[in-house]
Amino acid sequence: MALDVQSLLESLSDAPDVSQGPVLERVIWTLLAFSILIVALRFYAKIKEARRLFLDDYLMLIALAFAIAHAALTQVSVDAGLGRHIVYIPLGHLRRTMKYGVLSLLPGFLSPMFGRLSFSCTLLYLIDTDARIKSWPVYASIFMQAAINIIGVIVFYSQCGSEVDAFWTLEKQLRFDEICWNPRIQTDYGYFMGSWNTVTDVYLAVLPAILIHHTTMSLKRKVGVAALLCLSFLAMTSSIVKTYEAKVLSVFSDYTYSLCAYVIALSVELNVVIITASLPFLRPLVPKKWQTRHRPLPALHDIPIHQRTRQGHIPLSSGFTSKNHSRTNTIEMTSPISPMSPDAMGFQPAASGNWVLRSDHGAITVTTEVEVTYEKMEAPFLHAALVGLIQGEMMNPRLRRTVYSRENSRQSDAIMADNSIALLCNIYPASSEKQKRVLSLLQNGAKNYYRNPSSQCTTWSYMTPLSPPKDSSKLILSGLEIYTDKSALQQQINDKEFFQSYHNTAKSEQLYRQDEELVAWYFTSGFVVREGSEHATPFGSGNLISQTKFVCKDRKQVLETLGGFVPFVREKEPGVLTYAAFTRPKAPKEILLFVRYENKEAMMGHSKCKEHVDVVKKIIPQIENDMGKSTTMWLEIDESFVSSKAGGPGAGAKL
Repeated sequence: MALDVQSLLESLSDAPDVSQGPVLERVIWTLLAFSILIVALRFYAKIKEARRLFLDDYLMLIALAFAIAHAALTQVSVDAGLGRHIVYIPLGHLRRTMKYGVLSLLPGFLSPMFGRLSFSCTLLYLIDTDARIKSWPVYASIFMQAAINIIGVIVFYSQCGSEVDAFWTLEKQLRFDEICWNPRIQTDYGYFMGSWNTVTDVYLAVLPAILIHHTTMSLKRKVGVAALLCLSFLAMTSSIVKTYEAKVLSVFSDYTYSLCAYVIALSVELNVVIITASLPFLRPLVPKKWQTRHRPLPALHDIPIHQRTRQGHIPLSSGFTSKNHSRTNTIEMTSPISPMSPDAMGFQPAASGNWVLRSDHGAITVTTEVEVTYEKMEAPFLHAALVGLIQGEMMNPRLRRTVYSRENSRQSDAIMADNSIALLCNIYPASSEKQKRVLSLLQNGAKNYYRNPSSQCTTWSYMTPLSPPKDSSKLILSGLEIYTDKSALQQQINDKEFFQSYHNTAKSEQLYRQDEELVAWYFTSGFVVREGSEHATPFGSGNLISQTKFVCKDRKQVLETLGGFVPFVREKEPGVLTYAAFTRPKAPKEILLFVRYENKEAMMGHSKCKEHVDVVKKIIPQIENDMGKSTTMWLEIDESFVSSKAGGPGAGAKL
């Protein structure tokens, strides 16, 4: 509609000379300052925890840049008179007021669009940890969000053809009907665009709720995470208000005054989108002492299949039968070597100056159980960890924010001799170079000592973190050694050629940054090796390992629940090479679950099977500990072997 000067003057004859400019300035700059702060903290958290930014961060940076441009252009327009009734603005200032007011709408349209695209990208990362949620609706939403908003910008600024200055040139506004389209076209499209943005906000708020509902977190924690991820409802509210105010776009009358409400609504919307899409990533910055205690995290293998990634998740499993061998006796095993720090390792000095390993049914009392933390920097799980989703914290223990209990284990039936004893070792190399030295020594020992039947070692499996830590102060190696009985372990401790020589070398060369940690376990369920599959593991073959420790409310009940799963794994999942549960009598609730997979595909196949999901659903209520702190992923190293006979496949076996 063309500008009717006479009608305008009559309608504004009694209008006071007031300005909405100050209100506009306060709203725009206050919200923008808060947005800048939140985005800066978001980037700080990402760089601090992930050491890099991701696609959603760059999209958010673009959204913030447009928000700043919107505020700057609006400020120029306010300085020229925006917010005052048009009749009180000098003609010399009117053109400038209208020009920058109209131009400010361009970044005002694009900023929330990029903000929503950023959050959509974040959700793509998050749902990639949940195989039940399809990603194509999000991609469709992204496409429609971009297309509808870009078309909206084009419609608004092209409605007058090449004469864009018709928006701020008084002479052309008098002939607006001759130069431009019917303004109802762009107004109606503005309603449509606003409505679509509102629907998008609803979708972006509901989708995280579905994702959270699929997790195994407690209700309290679900509510807490939802409070961060479902904030798009606030953006939806601001979008509704902005859509309602779009009516002023077709009225060319007191434009400099009536446009203020729309600009304020636009500013609120774009800043709310930026803030709500960034707030979830500030969670790692909250001091841990402010965090509340939640129900313990379930084991990663206790997470339903719905929370498994389609592309990179390494699932864990659970399954043992219910036979319980709980015996108690005390033995002593002595060795003439001097460990690096007996007290720190939990060894008790013997009267002769030797050191003693005391065990309950052979369980070594070096029970300082290490929380192995390393970084799984895959984008989906990293984002899940940052916002507090359980599956992300499982893969990124370092990013865990809540306070939980310690690690654990339990018991069951066996395919091996009841007398066998396993030694779980965690080694902390002092540097990357010293780690190579440690690996070389270990592999040499495996080749020349452990792979001989005289070692009475049936399994020697050492491993490095699946995602090696970049920080040398967090280097770690882990290993599982299984011996035929306690006397075989004692024999290894007494061995001067390898065991004592290795530890003396480690001490003299200062290969460790801290003492290694050893815990004795007893094989009680599942299978360590499939019949006829005893083999060494060539380096790079792709064998992956998960170690899980957990605590149960009632061990017998849990074992009965899990007992029927082992036959399925054995018969239907040939890619699962080892599926073994170990227990410690001194920790009657504890279970160590040691699972080896042929490759990532085998892991994915295992995670998707219905039987596994059913077991998980039954076991979750029976678990009381924090499985996140007790789940680690590893890559098996060269010279490893897993067998049911001493020496494995033999020293001459082909690697």
